[in-house]
Amino acid sequence: MVGPQPITIGQELLVRIVRPGDRPRQGIGFLADGSFVVVERGIFALGREINVKVTGLLTTQRGRMVSGEPSDAQVSPRK
Repeated sequence: MVGPQPITIGQELLVRIVRPGDRPRQGIGFLADGSFVVVERGIFALGREINVKVTGLLTTQRGRMVSGEPSDAQVSPRK
């Protein structure tokens, strides 16, 4: 595992969606440094890599959580 990379709100990241999230339509992925990424509407890209626009960051004792939404319109329209 590598050290945390600097991330800012609005930045785009390439994330593989590996499982559904706790809420409807969410998808979960991880960055190379182990950071947890929650992607709204990400469930529509399960098993694929998508570009994610960062909308929030939270650092805890257990690590960093990144929230975002697909920046690729091919995933699913907003509802």
